[in-house]
Amino acid sequence: MKIDVDVLIRSHGDSQFLLQAIDSVLKQVFTGELKIHVSTFRAPIHLRKSLEELLRRESICLHVCDRAGYAYPLNLMLDCSSGLYVAILDHDDLMNKNRIQIQFDFLEKSPEICAVGSSIRLIDSSGEVIGHQDYESNPQKVRKALLHKTPLAHPSAMIKRAAINWIGGYRDFYDTAEDFDLWLRLSEFYNLSNLVENLTDYRLHESQVTSTSRYRNLTASLAAMQSARLRKKGLPEIHDRYESPQAYGSVLYIRVKLNYRIYCEKLLRNVRKCHLSGRHSLALCYFVLLLVISPRQGIWAL
Repeated sequence: MKIDVDVLIRSHGDSQFLLQAIDSVLKQVFTGELKIHVSTFRAPIHLRKSLEELLRRESICLHVCDRAGYAYPLNLMLDCSSGLYVAILDHDDLMNKNRIQIQFDFLEKSPEICAVGSSIRLIDSSGEVIGHQDYESNPQKVRKALLHKTPLAHPSAMIKRAAINWIGGYRDFYDTAEDFDLWLRLSEFYNLSNLVENLTDYRLHESQVTSTSRYRNLTASLAAMQSARLRKKGLPEIHDRYESPQAYGSVLYIRVKLNYRIYCEKLLRNVRKCHLSGRHSLALCYFVLLLVISPRQGIWAL
């Protein structure tokens, strides 16, 4: 049987919304052939039993991971996929019943596009809509947005399988920002886009984000952006230079802090120099700038 779209659902631990996510895929109105892949890691007994019961009734491929990670389970499912496209969904999110058909038709008619996301509805833990988020649909604007943020919501994306395999899939080094790294690498060869329709419900809940994961995501995102710059110059990437994105983040923090201190000291010297030479207006300008950037240094200059 020829598969048109493989749906990849990544989960870990006690994924309380996983069965709802799978159900939203099973309810898809799609004229082609669909295959669902679900990855789990340390799933509790009650969830394993529910999945086993579901597997007996539905054609779902279950992948039990032997280690944690974000990129690893996606690559594991990707290796077992055979469709023209892969659609991504997180274990706590939901698909609009027409999402697969709409994105499939769009990619079939747009050979220059290799990945398409969509606008998303934001829902809470009970499934109530609490907002929505739009993304740029124009490929040029999407490429421009990549300079400072991820331009596609990963759980809303459908991607050409050949394209993602050609660039080597997801990279473990950039875990927590593996999607951003993927978009950066894909954009070097293909166009990316978004549909204006809300095709995915993105769930926000308490167990989703911690301060630690925010820091990991920030350092991984910065490492992915710097790697993209280095690739353009033909230089070794961040994963070739550092043990982890966090190691790169520590070095970056030291550099920024050192540059910040040097800049403040330079402003302080300019305040004194202008004051002693009688250029009081210019001295005041430097002083105000110093006060904004570093209140402590500004007050000390008084």
